Amino acid sequence: MQCWRPTVSEQENRYKYYLLNETTPARVTFNNQGLKIGAEAPDAATRTLVIRTTLLSKIETADDVDEIDRQTFETLCNALYAKSVP
Repeated sequence: MQCWRPTVSEQENRYKYYLLNETTPARVTFNNQGLKIGAEAPDAATRTLVIRTTLLSKIETADDVDEIDRQTFETLCNALYAKSVP
């Protein structure tokens, strides 16, 4: 029995990228029904994306939220990581 695994295009459709308050890049994950189920943001200390439980509500309610593309998201994350190098 083979497990179902999403294709690259299906995986890409599961995410949208946002910039919150012109400073915090965030990746929002959607389930198969299109509902937002989680949000991740870069963590400078660990240089990884971490789940932030309050980020979804901030994205929904903040006045200053812009949708960005994946490339911009990755660029912003890498810039944040570069600042954290000792």
